[in-house]
Amino acid sequence: MSIRRKIEDKLGESATLNNLGIVYESNAQYDVSLRMYSESLKIRQDTNDSYGEAITLNNIGLLLRKTGDISQGIEKLQSSLAIFRRIGDPVNEGNTLDSLGSLYKDKGSFLEAERAYQQALILLRDSGSYPIERVVLQNLGVLFEDKRSLDLAISFYKQSINLTEDIRKDLRSLPLDAQSSYTRKVSDTYRRLADLLIKKGRIGEAQQVLELLKIQEINDITEGTRSATPTAQIALSQLEQDIIAQYNSLIDFGQKLADCEQTRCDKLGEYQTQYTALTQAYDRFLEDTKTNLTAARATEIDAGTKTFLANADRIITAQPNTALIYPLVLEDKVRILWATKGGALNQAECPLGEAELSGLVETFRTALQTTSTATPVQQAGKKLYDCLIPPKLQAVLNNSRIDNLIFVPDRITNYIPMAALHDGQQYLIERYSLSNILAASFTDTDSRLPSEPSILGFGSPKPSPSTIPPAPTAPSPSSPKNSTPSSNATAATTNAASSPAKSC
Repeated sequence: MSIRRKIEDKLGESATLNNLGIVYESNAQYDVSLRMYSESLKIRQDTNDSYGEAITLNNIGLLLRKTGDISQGIEKLQSSLAIFRRIGDPVNEGNTLDSLGSLYKDKGSFLEAERAYQQALILLRDSGSYPIERVVLQNLGVLFEDKRSLDLAISFYKQSINLTEDIRKDLRSLPLDAQSSYTRKVSDTYRRLADLLIKKGRIGEAQQVLELLKIQEINDITEGTRSATPTAQIALSQLEQDIIAQYNSLIDFGQKLADCEQTRCDKLGEYQTQYTALTQAYDRFLEDTKTNLTAARATEIDAGTKTFLANADRIITAQPNTALIYPLVLEDKVRILWATKGGALNQAECPLGEAELSGLVETFRTALQTTSTATPVQQAGKKLYDCLIPPKLQAVLNNSRIDNLIFVPDRITNYIPMAALHDGQQYLIERYSLSNILAASFTDTDSRLPSEPSILGFGSPKPSPSTIPPAPTAPSPSSPKNSTPSSNATAATTNAASSPAKSC
């Protein structure tokens, strides 16, 4: 910084200040970050660096969102938007509109938020900026979910995921860590959609979404050691296709209105009246759609359930007295899905959110590795047991005489040694044979372990003091074989996503 100032490199100084603002913001030092951004902004305004000014205004607007000053944040983003429009940068204009939509949503101004997202989609579709368009579609899903328009939210989440799958095709040439990073960033959209589908009773569709995410996670891990599984698309029902078609028509007319507002054309009043009428007609269409969805829901649920059971039944039929257990880790809870022989399919919820569950898993694993007594292991194991094997499922396991449990773990549950879960009396391995599988659709049920496998083992003749008390084991069932500003496509979260700070 001192060198840039010494040689009077104003552009370099402003870029450094902007980037320092990013660093301080990432460390939650918001006061310092705002000061850095403000100093950068002044230099950029004084030197007529319009592009840099718009970037820093955008960064300040998003920072103010974090500090809760939504109104001021909106003002900064509107100033940034005006500059991007003036200099003719449609991608960043769309990106900023998406950010504005998120702040309007935070403010509770849902109509303004939806209008901003609509305008962003128009610009981004025309420019082919698919990663940002994916985030806008996700944010529309979040918006409609918050408005309790769940069917509309589902349709937008599906569009976002289908676009995500298209984007993945172009990522396979990138390094593995870049592909894995992308999967982590987009995974919440899959889980939010699955959660909504489960709420609607569409469990078969939810399983398809979760397995699609699982397949991508497997591809990330095994890239280079196995053939990548082709990307797939989530099917849209006819009603969902109608919703999207109607909404796209509204967006198209919204573009005509926006263009007229920019030029103050002679038909502005007429277009505004038509847009209001189209919006009202769309709202009526949605109400009619809800009625139609209610009528069709029984059929959809039945078909989706049969799809889930077909995958589950193939696995549990391969070994009698088996239950397939599918935990779905969400931000505020864990959903537990399970299937048993004879078509029994059900669900329950654990109130532990992702952060709390992660802490409990860490405590459990640490106790297994370091404690010299069984008590800490059993205490942590009991809490995890109560979450993953809730009372409703416990009753099914007892009444159905289940001997084998097969888990399809999700997120942090991948790191739980299920055998050591404790019900207060016994370890899980003392009651059941246990297996984990990657995904139901990947599992080869034809292969079998030998009835008397040969095992060669190495280890200390003395047991480790941290070893849990001996428990009888049973055979497991078989398992399956700068300068360019960044976009909000890199910052999708469980809330409405917005652009990360832009370096320049």
